[in-house]
Amino acid sequence: MLSTSVLSSGSKGNSSLIFTNDTYILLDAGLSAKKLFCAMEEIGIDPHKLNGLVISHEHSDHVNGAGVLNRKLNIPIYFTEQTFSRCEHKLGKLKQNPTYFNVGDEFLIGDIKVTSFSSSHDAIDSSNFLFEEVNNSSQKLAIATDLGFASKLLL
Repeated sequence: MLSTSVLSSGSKGNSSLIFTNDTYILLDAGLSAKKLFCAMEEIGIDPHKLNGLVISHEHSDHVNGAGVLNRKLNIPIYFTEQTFSRCEHKLGKLKQNPTYFNVGDEFLIGDIKVTSFSSSHDAIDSSNFLFEEVNNSSQKLAIATDLGFASKLLL
């Protein structure tokens, strides 16, 4: 069953957890790693279960804890190449090389299919996402953050 929990939302930091019984994905890491670990533990999720971190865009309130999470948990971070180039200096040296996707791509993390779609936000290559459990296509979850305006795709 596909589930979600918003760990933080707002100008001080954004992060959501999307998960099934077997796969745990963090969408954005705008808080410090310490605060993200605490938020996950508060809802009974061990941060070491994370399979990947997906970044929507380069703004600090979406990437602040990403580099530390990558180093502490040795998890892949998924970015567009342009987004990575704009926030690389905020991340520090990564333990794993970034995994790139293009806006519009579909990719798998564990048993969750992630489909990116464009956002009109004031960022270099801002993305939003549709999450779908591979074995249960009737369950889908779309998360759109920092919209400039709602396009036809969102309506």
